[in-house]
Amino acid sequence: MYVEHDEVKKRKWFDTEKFLDVHEVKFTGFRCPRPLFKFEHANFPESISKIFANEDGTYPKLTAFQCLCWPILLSGRDLIAVSNSSYGKHFGYAFPLIVHIKNQHAYLDKKGPCAMILTPHQPSKDDILSILKPYLDSAQIRPVCVYESENKNIQIANLKESYDLMIANPTRLLEIINENQNLVDLSHISFLIIDEYIQFRKSQTMDFVKDIVEYLRADRQTAVFSRLVPSGIQRQGDEFVKNCIFFEMHHDKESADDEIKQIVELCDKYLKAIDLVDKLTTDRDCKILIYAKDKEKCLNLNFELKRQLDLEVLDFRKEEHLFVSTPNAIMTTFKNIGLEINIPDLNYIINVDFPPNLQTYMDRLRKGVVHYTFFSREDAKHAERLVYCLKQARQEYDQHLSTMSKAWLECGRDVRFMPMIQELEKGLSKPLQEMILSSGDEEHITGSYKADSFGYGYGRGAMKRSDSQADDMIDDEDDEDDDEEQDEDLGN
Repeated sequence: MYVEHDEVKKRKWFDTEKFLDVHEVKFTGFRCPRPLFKFEHANFPESISKIFANEDGTYPKLTAFQCLCWPILLSGRDLIAVSNSSYGKHFGYAFPLIVHIKNQHAYLDKKGPCAMILTPHQPSKDDILSILKPYLDSAQIRPVCVYESENKNIQIANLKESYDLMIANPTRLLEIINENQNLVDLSHISFLIIDEYIQFRKSQTMDFVKDIVEYLRADRQTAVFSRLVPSGIQRQGDEFVKNCIFFEMHHDKESADDEIKQIVELCDKYLKAIDLVDKLTTDRDCKILIYAKDKEKCLNLNFELKRQLDLEVLDFRKEEHLFVSTPNAIMTTFKNIGLEINIPDLNYIINVDFPPNLQTYMDRLRKGVVHYTFFSREDAKHAERLVYCLKQARQEYDQHLSTMSKAWLECGRDVRFMPMIQELEKGLSKPLQEMILSSGDEEHITGSYKADSFGYGYGRGAMKRSDSQADDMIDDEDDEDDDEEQDEDLGN
């Protein structure tokens, strides 16, 4: 049974709210366990902790996805988790799954598997096994895989032996069950994981998943994982779960690698990028990748680099492959170049405009490359999350970035009232407050965040009433009281 660590119990709500805000998490559900920040907070038994320890005795650093999933799954709650990236997803359920199997009587009696992972494709199974296999071996847990791309006779032979965990494609598993009624006993499965839920829907195999679920225990624990999908997943996923917790995460990477150098410069002038490129290319030849906001800014940058610095810049529309193979080249682009594309000898990445979200910023980071980012007052809404990630990666940053984050909140999250970069040290001045009030946007500086019993489920749109609104409400209530008194007099 999961017991909250003392540090988790004593944690202030502000720290939890900041964590959820940085990773853009939306929650639905009651009595949600607080997220973990450290491996030790999971309170695993010592025998289990040894399985997960590194060679030097330390424990792995948790991803944001693990921080949220572990306490929910260890508490025995059903879960629907949606994330736009597979980063750390398998680790989100791997460790609670092993703990569950080790604690089950079915595992000790060897009556059959007590846990099942349903995935739609062979590649998904390979990813799961590559992550789980070392830990399963250490815990002496034997998995069996049932997939259409593998030899059926070998799978049937494996199913006749003793095993603890089944990783299966529902189509092949139903085929084997129909041919051999007594071969597979699924009645002891008490933990079901449905991975890549959206793929089941796309491949129209959801009916096969439902058929498999009918063979399982009614009191099982169920966890459903998927990438970002339409809102219907919460309703459709409810047919597998009971009293579940639903969360959607838009940014699940905790931080970048400590070895990746990140330099963030606050500025209001767009052409500072030209000066930076001039400085970088003066001392030595180097390879530079420049990200801009859109196609028009890329073309303008290309023109200015040619006009002011006499530099040849590759055309991002036609010569992306040439940039990869050419040493000491420069290219501007507004499209992300994935990490799967290896760019040898790349020295610098410059973000002339801050990306539309922090996830895109993190996806652009590459090992062995120095990253420059220009951050303006228009990007203030990303300041708090960026500061958090820079701290996690142990990077130095301009303290005005923190000031900008505070100013963004003081301005009611409205860029119109943000001070200029040079004025950030002064904070939000009284004349600026008066300008906000005169514009009729008083709620921008009187807004407050309303939370439910755990802090989830309410947006940040809840605002305090102004004094005039409160007076009007009091007058209305007085009028209603007078009307009621008149009605009573008439009745008498």
